[in-house]
Amino acid sequence: MEASEDKVDISTPVPELPTLPQQEIGSVEKLSNLRLALIGSATACTWFSGVMLVCGSGFLLPTIQTEFHSSAGDVQWVTAAFNITWGCCALVSGRLGDIYGLRKAYLAGMSFYVLWIFLSSFMPNLIGLSFTRAFAGIGYAIASPAASGTIGTCFPQGRPKTIAFSVMAGSGAVGAGIGWLLGGLFVTASPYTWRSLSLLVSGISVYPLVISYFFFPLSKPHPTDKKVDWLGASLITVSQVLLGLGLTFPVTNSKGWRAPYVPVCLVLAGIIFLGFLWRQRFLNRLEGNHDYPPPLTPLRLFKNTRQLIVIYVGTFFVWIGTDALAVMGAYFYEDVLLLSGWQSGLRVAPNTFSGLFAAISVGLLLHKVPAKALLIVVDLIGGSSGILFAARPMARAYWKSDLWAWLTTGTAADGTNAISSTLISDYTAPGDQAVANAMWVTIMRFGATLGLALSTITRSSVQSAKEESLRRELGLAVGETLEWVQEQKALWVGVKAALFFCGGSIYVAALVVAIGMKGWDVLGKSKKVEESSIEKPDLSSSPSLSLTTCV
Repeated sequence: MEASEDKVDISTPVPELPTLPQQEIGSVEKLSNLRLALIGSATACTWFSGVMLVCGSGFLLPTIQTEFHSSAGDVQWVTAAFNITWGCCALVSGRLGDIYGLRKAYLAGMSFYVLWIFLSSFMPNLIGLSFTRAFAGIGYAIASPAASGTIGTCFPQGRPKTIAFSVMAGSGAVGAGIGWLLGGLFVTASPYTWRSLSLLVSGISVYPLVISYFFFPLSKPHPTDKKVDWLGASLITVSQVLLGLGLTFPVTNSKGWRAPYVPVCLVLAGIIFLGFLWRQRFLNRLEGNHDYPPPLTPLRLFKNTRQLIVIYVGTFFVWIGTDALAVMGAYFYEDVLLLSGWQSGLRVAPNTFSGLFAAISVGLLLHKVPAKALLIVVDLIGGSSGILFAARPMARAYWKSDLWAWLTTGTAADGTNAISSTLISDYTAPGDQAVANAMWVTIMRFGATLGLALSTITRSSVQSAKEESLRRELGLAVGETLEWVQEQKALWVGVKAALFFCGGSIYVAALVVAIGMKGWDVLGKSKKVEESSIEKPDLSSSPSLSLTTCV
């Protein structure tokens, strides 16, 4: 009996439509616009309160130093403790958020953060204040990746998600400006000075805590295995803490990098980090074997694209420059021009508008202009701020140079944040959102810590060289004190060198993106073109592909 002509060879593959890699469908329920707006406001408020605390505390350090009769180096631990624990604990916290759910992680982190910020308002000494800020940093390390992951999983793909991330980045710019202004205001207008800022931040942070409890959706835990790689978590946390201490000690003590414990911390951090890498390589090879915990940093994050690596490296160089640039600018106003904290805050405040403008622009343009082009542009604009500031003469009207520098400073940081957070969300699966964002936060914070250390080294070394040069010109003996005017000139030369370094670092970020990022695709459009280019099979015209025949 002859085979029917309609019969099809079942070995012939049927064309399938392409699917996005690493995407899980239906992991989160569809939410109403009102609920999405409340979630977006809570995540924005989270970023706002953290940045306001860091920037405001920076301006209040001289007041804290006076109240506790501490040295200029010791008082740096108030902000350094928060930054170190925020950066060190983010990666482990992100993995825990992916395992147990973003909502649980966010609630736990924000509760811990609010509690310790509130308690820090009543600390009677510098040690207590530094420890409470360190514990607050742990809470913020848990909450901030969970906040970004919640946006990534709850908001629809496309412009809604981009706008949500842009609003979050813009809220950081606003928080920085308000923190600087309130830091100066509380010194002169409040009898509680720095304590007022801690009380205000803890009060503001109650809002996202309440919203998350009532409106954040229950996210499905991604891994089936609830085991946690506590050995890897211990290795990476200890390594990051030692690295943070090694970069902070030179800024907080008079010996600087010559202190004997600095190289010890850095070498131990490197050795322990190599142990962490070996542990992750071992677990990635055994992924799927339930006798072992899943890796903290799964290789699937980087398997299908190099874009994520470029984003991380670019973010690192951006934050090396931006945080240090603001610190050096404030140093110039307070130590060189001898302005008050309030006057310095007013001069730095225009930075808020540049960051807010960059975040809004990204939200409007990211689905019309290639992400690569936007990243390059915001980095080039942001890097020019350091050059504008450093190129000015010491005596120059504020509006002729400084104003324009501050109006471009926040462009790189907040523009990069808005673009990077959106791309990270698109490149990772819902079950890996928190850990991908946690890696980004970790890189961001250590970029800022390293930038402050390197800019401080640059300023100090150039300032010392200038002082020695002035002594030779004036015929003074080595170590002999210069006149006040000469000392101020040396200070300014050191600050200028640090500002050039900051601007150059941001330019390096633009170069990394230009060389490393593939393609000039517009977010969302390239996927549609790819799908439309695949020819769908005509099931109705071919009886050989009918459902009955295939079965």
